[in-house]
Amino acid sequence: KVNLPSRFRFIPQFARSFNTDGTAANMYNAYLYYESNDNGGPYMDAYYTRYDSNFNATTLFNNYGNNYDESGLSGGYQFIRDKKYFNNINISAGYNRSRRFSDNFNYQQGIYLNLFYKATGWLSFFHSINYDRPNQMDDNGNPLVDESGKMIVRDNILADNNVKLVFGNNSISFGFYGGKYFNETLLNPYSSIDLSFFGKLRIGANYNYRGEGEIKQTIYNIKLDYKVMDKLYLRSYFQKDTYGHRALWNTMVQYEFFGGSSIYLVLNLDGDKLQYTRRYFKVNYEFNF
Repeated sequence: KVNLPSRFRFIPQFARSFNTDGTAANMYNAYLYYESNDNGGPYMDAYYTRYDSNFNATTLFNNYGNNYDESGLSGGYQFIRDKKYFNNINISAGYNRSRRFSDNFNYQQGIYLNLFYKATGWLSFFHSINYDRPNQMDDNGNPLVDESGKMIVRDNILADNNVKLVFGNNSISFGFYGGKYFNETLLNPYSSIDLSFFGKLRIGANYNYRGEGEIKQTIYNIKLDYKVMDKLYLRSYFQKDTYGHRALWNTMVQYEFFGGSSIYLVLNLDGDKLQYTRRYFKVNYEFNF
């Protein structure tokens, strides 16, 4: 990291992969940002990343593999005020693009605008709108073209509106994300709840629905974390996907017999009707030298 004047920071990165067929390829990344202030004020960042067509790395996790580059520019301003209402307001906007080299296929190319504000200490809102003009591909990854042979460009317009209520160590949030997406209408309502009781029991739940063309999918999960007694914990997690016909139920008992060292008893159930069972016994011991 390079510290530049006026709180600007620059982070360059270079990587080279040597492939089994004797070829080599590079990855380049440049990231510039203006360090924000906790007391509010302006902030920004800009980046450019390029992956050569035959760049391969086992630890590489990105959006589109290789043979593409991506760039982006964003900025905003946070208002921190010593007021009872609307004491935190954050507005930002940006542009991003991801493009495949071999045929100039645009995975994404759009602008966005975000707005967050706290109406009170316990009530906050988030609003976002995104306008994107990507090309579209078929199920085999080939670009879709029109009658003239030009790649089809879609006008995607998506909005996200969210409200969150916080009371003590508990919170409830719900929102709606959707709009025009690749010539379909995307509907995505969602909600979550996180509750704490007496410092020993915590319960969380999430609900997410996605309607897009023929896809009607509901995913919901419930999580429980209970401190039975000192050093003894019971944790359980259940999730159901109605479109993929998949369910998972994971339950674990943990006993921490030494700082950083624990014994685990784990029971996993999965399958549409939780018909598959797996059991585990694990010991984790921490050595300090």
